[in-house]
Amino acid sequence: MPCPPFRSRLATLVLSTLLLSALAGCTTTSPPQPSFPELTYGHLDPIRLDVARIEVTSTYTPTLRSPHVEHLMAEPPQQAARRWARDRLQAAAGAGRTTATARFVIVTAAVIEVPLETNQGLRGLFTTEQGERYDAELAVRIEIYDGGGVPAAQVTAKATHSRTVAEDATLNEREAVWFELVDSLMRDLNVALEQNIATYLSPYTL
Repeated sequence: MPCPPFRSRLATLVLSTLLLSALAGCTTTSPPQPSFPELTYGHLDPIRLDVARIEVTSTYTPTLRSPHVEHLMAEPPQQAARRWARDRLQAAAGAGRTTATARFVIVTAAVIEVPLETNQGLRGLFTTEQGERYDAELAVRIEIYDGGGVPAAQVTAKATHSRTVAEDATLNEREAVWFELVDSLMRDLNVALEQNIATYLSPYTL
């Protein structure tokens, strides 16, 4: 069988090369997603309450719309607060309070995005300014009920924190700021809860 003319073979080779290049150009790789450690509190000493059981609940309902952003976070404040309660609070009722209950209530767990004013003039072309601020607020309440469901004691705690991000921040950089924000928020809440429990719930701690 006669070989195809050289020009025909060359055209076939060029066409194959172009097809391979086109296919390679269509292949995209997603940028690596940030990986953050899970916020846990099991390494801290447990807080043993003289109750038969502990309930964890929330009265806060996320709006799921701007300016709120907590629903976009990998580790929202509400999730971290629930884990704190489950990791640290232990029911250890004595003989006299075998029907008492402690209720951990999340009252507020919001993070709001606030746009910041940036320089729109010539100077703004050569400087990177802070574009948004994130204001976080987390408030919780611990309620103690006796065996008949009557409120016996209560303690509250609240923490607030803010962080800013550059106007040209990538999504990964923004998520890193969110993680640091919630971590700092929980550190402050943990301190406030420890102090308030020791002060106001001492008759119910073991």
